[in-house]
Amino acid sequence: MSGVGSIADGGHAPVLSERQAARNVILTAAIAGLGGLLFGYDTGVIAGALLFIKPDFHLGAFDAGLVVSAVPIGAVCRRRDLGSPLGRLGGRP
Repeated sequence: MSGVGSIADGGHAPVLSERQAARNVILTAAIAGLGGLLFGYDTGVIAGALLFIKPDFHLGAFDAGLVVSAVPIGAVCRRRDLGSPLGRLGGRP
């Protein structure tokens, strides 16, 4: 490390060059865009599958809503469960 303490300890945040800051902004925007793209694709797949699931399982409007919301809710729960172990494996000390 460069001897820079955390901001909570009274240290200073590391200073980024303009090039590093621009790279971070582009990377953050690309990751957010990819997340939105995957969420939209997932929603489209669920909507297409729902056309076949509703008649087979005789789902009403509420039941169809539960089917559609199960995938994002499952992703959030999985992220919550795996957040700490993955943070320990790949996080900074």
